[in-house]
Amino acid sequence: MLEEQIKRTHVWAVLDTLKYLRRSGRMSLMLSTIGELIQIKPILKMYDGVTGVERIRTRRMHSPD
Repeated sequence: MLEEQIKRTHVWAVLDTLKYLRRSGRMSLMLSTIGELIQIKPILKMYDGVTGVERIRTRRMHSPD
């Protein structure tokens, strides 16, 4: 029963900052600094026990004045 549930489960997590990837040693200071400058937000995903990463670029929303 658990094996069947694993096959139907999808998990996503969006990181707002690259700071913790840098602190944990999973990303270098140079890469995290560049990623922060161009506003890359990694999306971590897991499906059927296999992990993956997507990268999206964001833009800040400016309120009209």
